[in-house]
Amino acid sequence: MMVSRESPTLRQQATDILRQAIISQRFPPGKHLVERELCELLGVSRTSVREALRHLESEDLIKMVPHKGPIVRRLSYAEANDIYQVRAALEGLAGDLFARNASQETINRLEAVAANMAAAVFNPDPDVILRIRTQFYEVLSEGAGNAVCARMSELLLARVCLLGRMSLPGHIENNQMIKEVQDIVDAAKAREPQKMREACAVHVESAARIALPQLREMEQADEAAAQ
Repeated sequence: MMVSRESPTLRQQATDILRQAIISQRFPPGKHLVERELCELLGVSRTSVREALRHLESEDLIKMVPHKGPIVRRLSYAEANDIYQVRAALEGLAGDLFARNASQETINRLEAVAANMAAAVFNPDPDVILRIRTQFYEVLSEGAGNAVCARMSELLLARVCLLGRMSLPGHIENNQMIKEVQDIVDAAKAREPQKMREACAVHVESAARIALPQLREMEQADEAAAQ
């Protein structure tokens, strides 16, 4: 009955690394994950890998296919639409709580990350803006001070990341995204919960308007090819 004092555990480390590999699209949707190869990549036992895969399955990042094994999930249009709707509500709540609870230091950090995001939107490497955007949501969740909201937002954000670069703004939407992020920062600095809630929800809804049409087109193309 001894409890390991190792922190984090090998399983946790393996889970975190595999999750990030999926989010960054090193393992893209549809990728077959082979346990033996993962053991070699991570340098851990098959037991640790299997535990990590079970955890990622519970997060809906992978699915177990009979006679094939774990596959990185590919979100359908309907699933993505549902996720964006819930995320808009959750991020709105996080924004409301942030305006009420965040320390001045956390507000300053949010402003700093927003500035980095504005500077990075024209970067040719999309992974840069994805990484900074994740940092923005992490600071937002931290300042909100609600662990349940933070955990649910984290899980949904990870699933949205299965869409890869679809939710990134194009050149036309870049200025709009910068404005949306600045609206969030301005509401936070002014300590206005309702404006913060609305600004956060609008930002998520804008990402949905960019990603969902692309996902629908992909599904339609797949259906046409299958006929």
